[in-house]
Amino acid sequence: MRVALCRLLLQEPNVLLFDEPTNHLDIDSILWLEEYLKGFKGGLIIISHDRAFLDRNVTRIWELKKGKIHEYYGNYSFYETEKEKRMELQTARYVNQQKKIKEVERFIERFRAKNTKASQVQSRMLMLEKMEKEELPKNMTEQVKFRFPPSKQSGISVLDIKDISHEYDGRVIFQNICLSIERGEKVALVGQNGSGKSTLLRIIAGIEQPHSGMIKMGHNVSFDYFAQEHAEKLNTQNTVVQEIESVASLSMIPHIRHILGAFLFSGDDVFKSVYVLSGGEKSRLSLAKMLLKPTNFLILDEPTNHIDITTKRILKNALLDYAGSMLIVSHDRIFWTGLSRKFMN
Repeated sequence: MRVALCRLLLQEPNVLLFDEPTNHLDIDSILWLEEYLKGFKGGLIIISHDRAFLDRNVTRIWELKKGKIHEYYGNYSFYETEKEKRMELQTARYVNQQKKIKEVERFIERFRAKNTKASQVQSRMLMLEKMEKEELPKNMTEQVKFRFPPSKQSGISVLDIKDISHEYDGRVIFQNICLSIERGEKVALVGQNGSGKSTLLRIIAGIEQPHSGMIKMGHNVSFDYFAQEHAEKLNTQNTVVQEIESVASLSMIPHIRHILGAFLFSGDDVFKSVYVLSGGEKSRLSLAKMLLKPTNFLILDEPTNHIDITTKRILKNALLDYAGSMLIVSHDRIFWTGLSRKFMN
């Protein structure tokens, strides 16, 4: 990703079109890109779910909604504030219109049988037919919430790693790593791309074995692991609801629609084939599947890649309320700010 980006920038274009440019960049690369864009004199169009990146680099927001573009003059934070104001105004227009409609309907009902009022009744009926109806706006962020299912409490020591080393084809990835996590700690693992963060998480999750060292999970630890490749392991023959039912316990079956709603699968969306889902929708479904299982330790590798800002907010709020421990790799500054209280590099 960094090589492709550098090749693009060396061409000195007049216009840059970026589709999720920060998804596979580490923090240092994102900061470098932001500095570059400060001095870029050309046009810039970005699709991104990185709120911090948008706040620093855009002066106008185009929201694509129901086949129409809605324009906001400002960065993403301005967009959120301004959108809330527009929704309040739209709600007020809706309420006023509904009040007017009821008044007209009462007039029609009252004078429908009077010949002397026939023309007025007909005029009002025609007015209602031609009236462009206001819609009541829906705020998905307020509507959907998710809480993790309760789990047994772990011991005080959740994870203890001593002198872990690993290599691929003779190339040392890391050496003599020692770290520990205690009950309730939410830890962010940070570092440059290629430094071995994802490899370390796979070793902790038991997917790979270290070349040397010791990993010890604490008493009563029940963990789950999420990585981006999980989205590619979904059964494409299933519908969304079938896919999540495939891992749900009997006690969780009644809550499946609520969980899918928390990850923005509502109405007929739950009957979509997994095959036709976008990358972001697959990531949301993979996260929803993981969160069905009661755990007290979550291992998350870039959980916010390919998911939208609303879903990030829902997931972050759920993780803030999560009673267990957590180890997370993420380059999303907004996401781990306030969530992780301990950082390891």
